[in-house]
Amino acid sequence: MKIRKQFYLIASMLVVFSFLGFFVSNKQTKIKASEELSGSYVLEKKTETENQVTFDLKVTDPQQGTVTLKLSDTKEPVLYAEDILENLNSGELEKRVEIKDSGLNQVSITFKDKEGTLVIPIALKVTENNKKISDMLKVLNGEQILSESSVELTYQEVEKEPVPIARASEMISPMAATVVTTWDQFKAALENPDVDVIDVGADFARTATTTASGLGTLARDVTINGNGHTIDFGNNAGYLTLGATSTNKLVVNDLTVKKAGATAIFYSSSNSAIWDITFNNVNTPENNESGVIDATNSTLTLAGNNTMYAKNNTVTILHVFSSNGAVSDINTNQSANTLTVWAIAVNDGNRGGGSINLDNATLKAHSTGSSAVRLRYGGNKFIVTNNSKLVAITDRTTGDAATVRFSTTNPDNEFQISNNSVIDIQHLDGDAPALRLNGDGFITNVSGKSKLNLYNKGSGSASNTANEALNLPGANNTFTIRDADSQVNMIADFGPAVYGGANTSKIDAGPGTEFIARGNTSGAAYGVFNMGSNASVVIDNPIYYDFANTRSGGANIFSLSGSGGTFIANNTDVSVWEKGKSVYVDDPIYDWTLIDFTLTGSNLATISTASDPDFKSLFGAPNNYSRMSGNNARPIVDELRQPTNADKKIYGHVSVPEGVEGIRDAWTDEVDVDVKVKNADGTVAYETLTGDTVGAPGLKIWGETERNGMFEIELPDGKFLKTGQTIEVTAARRQGANSASGKMHESLPEDIQTTVLTVIDVTPPTQAVVSSAVNNAAKQIKGTSDEDGAKVFVKVNGEWLKDSAGNAVTTTVAGGNWTIDLPSYIDKTAQVEVYLKDTTEITPLPSFVLPRTYTVEPDGVAGNLNEVATTYDSYTGYHDAVKGTTDERFDPATLDTVADVIPDAPKLVKGVESSGGSTTSVGDTLTYSLLVSNTKVDSYDWTNVEISDVLAEGLEFDPAKHKVTIDNVEVGTDKYNYNETTRTLTIKVGDLSKPGPKSESDPTIVPKEVRVTFQVNVGQNAVDEDIQNTATAVGYSPQEDPFEVGPIKPDASHVPINVTSNTVGTPGGPPFGILSFVSAPTALDFGIKTESLNGNTVAVNPDVVGDQLVVSDNRGNLQKWTMTATLLSPLSNGDAIFPDALHYVNGESDEVITGLAKPIFVHTNANVGEYNISEEEWVKKDNGFKIELAPGAVNKLGKYQATIQFSLEDTP
Repeated sequence: MKIRKQFYLIASMLVVFSFLGFFVSNKQTKIKASEELSGSYVLEKKTETENQVTFDLKVTDPQQGTVTLKLSDTKEPVLYAEDILENLNSGELEKRVEIKDSGLNQVSITFKDKEGTLVIPIALKVTENNKKISDMLKVLNGEQILSESSVELTYQEVEKEPVPIARASEMISPMAATVVTTWDQFKAALENPDVDVIDVGADFARTATTTASGLGTLARDVTINGNGHTIDFGNNAGYLTLGATSTNKLVVNDLTVKKAGATAIFYSSSNSAIWDITFNNVNTPENNESGVIDATNSTLTLAGNNTMYAKNNTVTILHVFSSNGAVSDINTNQSANTLTVWAIAVNDGNRGGGSINLDNATLKAHSTGSSAVRLRYGGNKFIVTNNSKLVAITDRTTGDAATVRFSTTNPDNEFQISNNSVIDIQHLDGDAPALRLNGDGFITNVSGKSKLNLYNKGSGSASNTANEALNLPGANNTFTIRDADSQVNMIADFGPAVYGGANTSKIDAGPGTEFIARGNTSGAAYGVFNMGSNASVVIDNPIYYDFANTRSGGANIFSLSGSGGTFIANNTDVSVWEKGKSVYVDDPIYDWTLIDFTLTGSNLATISTASDPDFKSLFGAPNNYSRMSGNNARPIVDELRQPTNADKKIYGHVSVPEGVEGIRDAWTDEVDVDVKVKNADGTVAYETLTGDTVGAPGLKIWGETERNGMFEIELPDGKFLKTGQTIEVTAARRQGANSASGKMHESLPEDIQTTVLTVIDVTPPTQAVVSSAVNNAAKQIKGTSDEDGAKVFVKVNGEWLKDSAGNAVTTTVAGGNWTIDLPSYIDKTAQVEVYLKDTTEITPLPSFVLPRTYTVEPDGVAGNLNEVATTYDSYTGYHDAVKGTTDERFDPATLDTVADVIPDAPKLVKGVESSGGSTTSVGDTLTYSLLVSNTKVDSYDWTNVEISDVLAEGLEFDPAKHKVTIDNVEVGTDKYNYNETTRTLTIKVGDLSKPGPKSESDPTIVPKEVRVTFQVNVGQNAVDEDIQNTATAVGYSPQEDPFEVGPIKPDASHVPINVTSNTVGTPGGPPFGILSFVSAPTALDFGIKTESLNGNTVAVNPDVVGDQLVVSDNRGNLQKWTMTATLLSPLSNGDAIFPDALHYVNGESDEVITGLAKPIFVHTNANVGEYNISEEEWVKKDNGFKIELAPGAVNKLGKYQATIQFSLEDTP
């Protein structure tokens, strides 16, 4: 195998560190306990190193007792429970004892067992801050000394040979490699001194469990190329030992590893094993048990992307370096809450100082039940720089097992975060801190726009001394924040933000920086800064600071153990919230701008100096407040609400930055905002209008949810903004409400983030005027409007009126007028709304809700539409267009109810009178009357009315004797017509108007009536017929038939409206038939007769003078009838009278006609009609009248005459 050359680049520096001399005198190496506490307690010295002395406290049969370790005379803290717990070798031992700090340099140890033997290691050391210890270390039971040893330590400085700093290893140049595909091949390659590059060609595992199958010790440079494969190192003995060499290199590329057991996969227990190790894309599965590397005096470079898990200590190393965009995720899944497990540990072997250095790299460390990152023994450097990011998370720990933990009291540790880097440390459960910076002289620096986030979710129960975000127990520590936009956030949900024990520390936030400290203590007298007596906090012209105790009911911001502390604020805003307030909801009670002040005294409760003359009197006692914040930011106007012409006010929003990333709503009266209003033509309407911001509980506008930070500017005189006007925010000023200095934060142009906005039109047109009648005879609706170009639409009973194609019926206002052609007649009593809609299109749409009147209904095109008229009473308005002392709501549509004008309630009343009076007989004249009227109030005319009457058989209309009248005026054939075929008489009445006042003096509304009469004769056919007669009137509606869209057609046909009269019969019932003389002679001339001397003189067969004697019988039953004769004047010549001379001969009957009616003829007609007595009886039967005189009766010649009256009678 060809061996390549190796190249090294080593950076060296001179490190100055301390050398101490020590002297330990054991006055007593073994002392038995007294009778009060049975058992044995022996303090024995174990080791003496150049910087510390260690003891073993050996305990036998402790009987569940408690002892105390104590240094009585040492005033600086050197004896800690945490250091003792750190040195316990077994987790089982932790379970058998409880070790707690019980005072300065005083630790109590309680034993949970009665019997058995325990060995507890104890270490004491001197540092640059604690340069000398001269004391007795005592084991006490109460006041009884059980064991003691003297301690004499003195700190001395010496020089030491240069040592390499933590650095990234140089990658080995490519060369021929040995390919391995099995465990045995892998083992052999590692054991072959000629192999320095190993290529893994397959996944493989160590299956043997013998020690011989282990990998042994590596003592040369080796590169292992995993090529994406996995090596399973098997059980605990499968690790690779890194031998005791001076700066050998191990490079592992693209490999997944896993192993069972506690020993790390890559392991070195030798202090002289100094390795330069590179992991490039090294991964483990989540269920991996063993640590990945345990090399306490070596350097680990993390390159590429690495993800590692272990159930033990995942990475234990002296130096960690990562750069060039590397991303690493290192986890330990240890379930126990322990101080001795970690994801990453540095300087675990007290090598004089380790380091973690991230340079443009990302590192995540996560632990389920221990510290995620631990650095021990002092002199450690944690450097995160050049856009790097560290995320450290611990799921749950208690005590001192912080997520990131500098664990021992050794001094000279550093925590540097610089150049746009981020550290995010989270502690999610338990009472341990998020970050513990143990040791004196600790230097922490956040700079170069970097960010440190500390978050402790805590145990869930508030504490005054636990659950803290930052634990800072040492002395003379400095915590500085430098450079503009650098940030530190310390958040503790159930404890103080900073807990500093009893020692002196300084937190210093410089110009332009951000410092947030928020906590929640259990006691009201404890603060989020719970620090030593001489602690100090300085904020010098920061961009933002915020100190808050969120305890319910409030609690202190500061609580210091003495009165030597200080809080110095220079050139900063100050806002304070009283205890008991919702400090992140309510506005502050006081607010100052850019002042200087100093707090001193117990719990920093005294105002020593203040640049504002009113600060002391208003501020009062600092312990009155739970939150104090300062914000040197300029206001940002980030919203100008889109103005509308329904607005009398201008609204917008102001935010105030809080630090680098935070932002909040402006408080009440915190910011003044100026706006300029111009008209549409560019002229200035209002040069400057000013409004203030409104904070909690917020400003509610237009029905929206209350919002803090809004500003409101009302236009003068209650005016509305006008369409086309422009609104521009010109300035904003932020000033504390209580400031007397006149100082303020004025916005710069870049702080006005709003643009010039134009007032949009959301107001519908003025209500339309409907000038035409809206009724059920209308074909069009007409009106006027003051908005030319507006569209007109109609709703009927809440539904849009549409044409036959389903489109909304519409027209456009032109010249102030409009006409809607209806698609059909509208039903009576329907509600008709006439809407006007403008052509406004709002783009883009504003963030707030536009009025419902801005719509695309009903034509699919956007515009402002009148409000619904039918629900207008419940309409509240929009924005400032509301109903107050005056009604300024948007106009509704014009609402009409369709009037019913159809004359569909005509009336026709028929009557009849008979010339026969109360009865009707053949030959009578019947006079029919027809009273026709339009009875519907407010109707249109019932037009072209004609009355038709179909005459029954037996009623005879004689055109010559019709007597047709209209309103008592006889009319001619131009007004009537008789159709003999149909027997129909039609009379033209004309137009009938609606009812009106009865007279000028009588306003009673009565129908307009027309009276029509006509006459008929009763004919033979009417006899005994039940003649019932009705008339019909027909006129016309104003509605056209058929309907055609458009204006009224003069020649259109119209819908007929009919009415039928009541039915009338003939007076007295069915018409009677009659028995009557049709004609009668005027005389019967017997001629000249000679008187007979021998007998009676007889004269017969007289000549009929005039008409024949004819009887008519048209009775329906044709019963017998009798003709009687009555002698009205006897036969006489003036002198002689012959009362019995006149006879009537009827067959054998010969009746003398006297002054009494005498039946002379009885007859029954065979048929209806006439019977000619003269012909049938007198001529044919030789019956008739005769004169018979007794002889000698005539004594004088001359002309004789008599008068006879004929009568007809029914014969039963």
